[in-house]
Amino acid sequence: MDFWSFLDENFASIMVPIGTISGAFLGAFISSKTQKNVISKQIEWDKVKMRNLQVNETMEVYNKVIEMDGSIYVIEHRHRLGIELGGYTKKVRPLLYEKFHQLHQNIADKVTRMDDIIEMCNFEEEISDENSEILAQIYMDIIEGIKRHLEEYRATYIK
Repeated sequence: MDFWSFLDENFASIMVPIGTISGAFLGAFISSKTQKNVISKQIEWDKVKMRNLQVNETMEVYNKVIEMDGSIYVIEHRHRLGIELGGYTKKVRPLLYEKFHQLHQNIADKVTRMDDIIEMCNFEEEISDENSEILAQIYMDIIEGIKRHLEEYRATYIK
């Protein structure tokens, strides 16, 4: 019996397993590709949700700082511009450090700059008029920066 006659007699019995195996491989390939797409989309969605959560948490911190700024005395306007450190260090600074890692970089930089100057003043055991004025200006820059970020948030997320 030659190959062609064997193939002619057993064609159906050969093609059924080949078709079954081919179908299984094709189904597995398509299923795998579909699963990868679904997982990829889910990962992207989770990233967007996480980013939105972080933005909202940052805005909540900014809201608390703005509220506190309106209720306590931080800036002095006597003979010259100055700062009341007790109000800042006891009330405002803890709010900023609640989610410091989520603050916008320009705000975080100003907070750490204030910390550096306050640390130097603590070392010298006094706050010079010049340092008080610098701290007051940085604090006002922080408040203005927070207000700008809140405005950007409203423009982007609240229509």
